[in-house]
Amino acid sequence: MIKILAVSIIYIIILFLISPVIDHAFSPLDEEDGELEILVEIIGQIIAVSILLYVASEYIISFIKKKIGVKDHTILDKAREVIVAVITIGLQTHLVDKLKYITHKHPFRFLNLYD
Repeated sequence: MIKILAVSIIYIIILFLISPVIDHAFSPLDEEDGELEILVEIIGQIIAVSILLYVASEYIISFIKKKIGVKDHTILDKAREVIVAVITIGLQTHLVDKLKYITHKHPFRFLNLYD
């Protein structure tokens, strides 16, 4: 159990270091940009985050498990999913801001279905 905790902590630290790099590789929300440009930036950042998640899951976590001597474990798999979701996505502040902005520009918002 201690080894699983160690792998999780190392994984958290690595993602804390890598995730902001991706966020800062993309520009912050500029409301003067066109909606199409903002949407393209959103798609690009989601693709970059997806690639990071794939590399982190396939290579980094496997490397850490080999070095510490942990075999596949269901607790580690579930912990990895939570860690990735909370840290990697939560640290994408530019992406979150753009998603909030573009959500309020969605055409269905003008229908006022819930008034």
